[in-house]
Amino acid sequence: MRVLFITDVFPCFHAPGGSPTRVYCLIRELSKRHQIILLSTRWPGVEINSSSLDGICKKVHFYQFCPKPVVKNNGLFARIVGRKNWERVREMRHLLFEYPQTVQGTLRHFASFREKLLELDLEQFDLVQVEVSNIAYRGAEIKKINPKIPMVLDLHDVDSLIEYRKFRHAIGFRWRIYTYFEWKKMVRYERHVLRIFDRCLTVSEEDRNVLLSIAPSTRASVIPNGVDSEFFKDIISCHWEPFSLVFVGSDWPPNIDAMLFFHKDIFPLIKQRIPNVKFYIVGGIGQNEKVKRLSDENTIVTGFVDDVRRWVKKATVSIVPMRLGGGTKVKILEALSMGKAVVSTPTGCEGIQVTHGKDIFIADRPQDFAHAILRLFSDRNLCISLGENGRELVKKKYDWSVIGQQLEEVYQEVAGERRTLAS
Repeated sequence: MRVLFITDVFPCFHAPGGSPTRVYCLIRELSKRHQIILLSTRWPGVEINSSSLDGICKKVHFYQFCPKPVVKNNGLFARIVGRKNWERVREMRHLLFEYPQTVQGTLRHFASFREKLLELDLEQFDLVQVEVSNIAYRGAEIKKINPKIPMVLDLHDVDSLIEYRKFRHAIGFRWRIYTYFEWKKMVRYERHVLRIFDRCLTVSEEDRNVLLSIAPSTRASVIPNGVDSEFFKDIISCHWEPFSLVFVGSDWPPNIDAMLFFHKDIFPLIKQRIPNVKFYIVGGIGQNEKVKRLSDENTIVTGFVDDVRRWVKKATVSIVPMRLGGGTKVKILEALSMGKAVVSTPTGCEGIQVTHGKDIFIADRPQDFAHAILRLFSDRNLCISLGENGRELVKKKYDWSVIGQQLEEVYQEVAGERRTLAS
């Protein structure tokens, strides 16, 4: 098949955040038996190495990135009502008259996207795959140009679930009102755009159920997140730094919330028992000012690193104390693949077929989370046992080679359904 991939985030192996890695690995697996053409954009300040897709994509096209316009607060109306009130007027306008924030930010690229799309001959493609829901509305434009082409939407998260969790954890009347409107707008938006596509992909059965509760007629299949188990090799051993923790993440609000929550409510319980405990916060999340301020003699904020494997290998336990977000967390799959003991909240490991006490420890309350970590600190054999079982799980169910085959089967189903309708 000849497949067109459309994404606002350039695919990259082990880039900050799980989305670029997911797209890259799906393309890499599909390219073994299919021709892949990519249509993406270049974000300012983000280095893009197009050569990384040599031998994977037959061709790579870019549309222009349009930066967010600078909005001045010194206009006549702003001076009359005051800067603070002017900000609230803009906020109210967004809540009442604009798309959800994550969608609104992509609209300014639409004109350049459409221009580049028209340059492509859509008749040459057997299928189009669009990545994530915030650009799913572009499927309508593709349908205008070629109503017959099969289309698949890959939902790395169900965004309405993310917005709901933001609302559930919101503090303060104003923030609760804002998150409530964002949640409801996202539900309406997703319900509308899902009907454009022949098939929607979710990363877990839990996300699929949420999707069907929004739009029951949606044709949805589960294509989970995965891990390159050869890159994240089996390094199960006792040669780690004693009493050490690691969290790997990008500068993403659910990750930031997880770090603030852990550092405030859980980490002090551990330090009471083990004063010399070390906590490594690794990745782009270290660029966030709130996270930077967590740095002290026990907490090391590394920022971007060339290879996260060294930091995961170094730690005794990998933690995922997520309360927000959706989808499945690639950071857990990578840690499991490396044979690392993992402690996670239920939200953090949602959608991954792990078993508490066998290949992971799952805890929700701060006291339980701290207790699980302290138990692993005191039992090396338990750490090794969890690591061995976790490694076996990801090799069997979450290696990208397995997942690529599952996606090919979905493609064949979608193409077959289209042929049936045409006849």
